[in-house]
Amino acid sequence: MKIHQIAPPYIPVNPSIAYGGIERVMYELDKALVNLGHTTSMSATKGSKPVGQLHETVDPIGYADTRSGSDLDVFFAKLYHMYTSITTASACASDVAHIHDENMLPFAGFINRPTVSTIH
Repeated sequence: MKIHQIAPPYIPVNPSIAYGGIERVMYELDKALVNLGHTTSMSATKGSKPVGQLHETVDPIGYADTRSGSDLDVFFAKLYHMYTSITTASACASDVAHIHDENMLPFAGFINRPTVSTIH
């Protein structure tokens, strides 16, 4: 099966990160899926290092307590992340898209393949 995952835009999906509950889960899930013989891809921030193919979206925007930049910059970065994630998930040859970003739930219908979502 070909599976495309969509990460939140806050920090990279990377096995060496010290924090990142969602991102750690996504990395371990990606690794397990590949070990089971699946083909994986992921829409995630720059600096991510998934086991499968990476489709970079935006620079990591960080969490509210560590963020630099204006609220408007963060808002547009989130929108661009969602837009590129939706277009990538729709264009890639995956069988299913797995969303890990609760901000994308209202837009899941724009992805033209079966979609599942995990709220972390």
